[in-house]
Amino acid sequence: MRTNYCRKIIYGSMIIALAITSGCATHGAGMKKTLNALARGDYAASVKEVEKNYGKKNNERLIYNMDMGLIRHLGGQYEMSNKNFQNAADIAEDLETKLAGDLLKTALTNPRSGPYGGTKFEKVFIHYYKALNYLKLAAEHPERMTDYIESARIEARRIDIKLTAIQKEEGTYKEAKDKKQKLFGKLMSIFNALEGTMDKDKLIYREDAYIRYLTGLVYEKNGELDEARVSYQNAAELYEKGFAKQYGLGSDITEMAWFDAVRVMRDSGDWEGEWQKLAKEKLSPSALNKLDSFKPGAGQLVIIQGTGFVPAREELNIKMTLDTRGKALVMQPVLYGDMMQREDQMSWFYSIYSEKGVISVISNYMDRGVAGAIKGLYTKRISLSLAWPLVEAVNLPETMKTMGPFGVRVTVPYYRPFHADFAATLISVDGKPHGVLADSESIAQLAVQEQFLHADSDLQTAVAREVLKNSLTTKIGGAIGGGELAFVGGLINAATSAAETRNWLTLPYVIRVQRIALPPGIHNITLLTRSTVPGLKYNEVNKTVEIKAGEISVLSHRAVLASNI
Repeated sequence: MRTNYCRKIIYGSMIIALAITSGCATHGAGMKKTLNALARGDYAASVKEVEKNYGKKNNERLIYNMDMGLIRHLGGQYEMSNKNFQNAADIAEDLETKLAGDLLKTALTNPRSGPYGGTKFEKVFIHYYKALNYLKLAAEHPERMTDYIESARIEARRIDIKLTAIQKEEGTYKEAKDKKQKLFGKLMSIFNALEGTMDKDKLIYREDAYIRYLTGLVYEKNGELDEARVSYQNAAELYEKGFAKQYGLGSDITEMAWFDAVRVMRDSGDWEGEWQKLAKEKLSPSALNKLDSFKPGAGQLVIIQGTGFVPAREELNIKMTLDTRGKALVMQPVLYGDMMQREDQMSWFYSIYSEKGVISVISNYMDRGVAGAIKGLYTKRISLSLAWPLVEAVNLPETMKTMGPFGVRVTVPYYRPFHADFAATLISVDGKPHGVLADSESIAQLAVQEQFLHADSDLQTAVAREVLKNSLTTKIGGAIGGGELAFVGGLINAATSAAETRNWLTLPYVIRVQRIALPPGIHNITLLTRSTVPGLKYNEVNKTVEIKAGEISVLSHRAVLASNI
């Protein structure tokens, strides 16, 4: 009787687990309809999809307002967009103080059950788009231009403060000191060994050269030439000292930032002798010649183009077992999907987690021969010898034993390899070629480098979370139904393991910019963005702009190809 009863529980539990698993699609999968609607310019349909996806979910308030704000920005609803972005800014600030209190909750479930707090660069871009909205509103409503430019200036100040805080920030996020989290805290200390040896210093988002450049534009439009000079020079120095190289942006944007720093120094009249020296040091002959066309009082057009969409995070499954004889954790990827997906998952695991040192290879070879050496390349083995008393104190061997040969499945976020679908963007003014846009910000690279940076801590937290869940399941199962129920609970825990795959997916893949001096009047601007995808030739947009003497006009555009989704 008891055997039949347990079988029914097992079968029923596996069905439940399967149902739960099927309902845990990644955030990117749920956003495809929204992004497809955006790609065809159907902003109303995009808004409906966002409302349907997570408009009423309290934990999605931040990402809801970020996506809705950007969709409305692209649709020209700048006032409504800024209401969403202000909501997002308030929510992000509020979450910074409250997320610690949700640590235990997410430890017992999964990261997507808690509120999404946003990444550092996402929170900076909230204010970036608010400033851009105010610049658009200033152009649309000349009678209120002064007010809107001042509002853009306020956002520029907020960006300054936020970037300065990021630059000065020390240490990492601290766990809430709650007595209920004692077991989770012990597990985290055991798994400190999961921290890898990657040179993370080169991946840190310390500053943002492009955002500094944008603040310079805002200050210049407001007539604050010295503040503009400081921002342009900060941007130029950041690009030059490593930002351009870190995010693969090329050298054009560095010279552009130096060009604008020199130009406003000249126009202010306070840097005679200094601007000539800096121009000679930093500008090419062609850029020096270009300075003559940017005389004080000339009309300017700044073109800002976003291309594509930032890539979506996916889930990587890892099996963890405990080698009690060797006192070590053994971790291997659990591959799924088509051949390309499996290769991508294996590549991410190898790049970040696997043991690559020659000593580890020799050890695996001596233990299991050539097959062991090869397999060892896709295995992470963590010695717990020093922490073994604590391992036994939290009853980890018994918890792992309950799962049998299956071990514990943990899930971490990762990015599949991605490539830009767009080649250069050619500019034509009144039918005549006028150069190309310069890559100024790669949000795709910001995203993937931040994921690389936090990959070790993602794994550390995921392991501690799943072991804690299985530990509690073992205790409850033993109390009410013996080992069978504990085993069933372990299966359900494995099926419901999930990673944080949420990110701001309506952001562009890359941002490009160019500044052109034009005579006053009406001009026809054509942007032709070539595709690198066979069968998709280009994205073309034609805009009419009015240039006024002594003023800066801003033209923003989003180029999207369906293949980028």
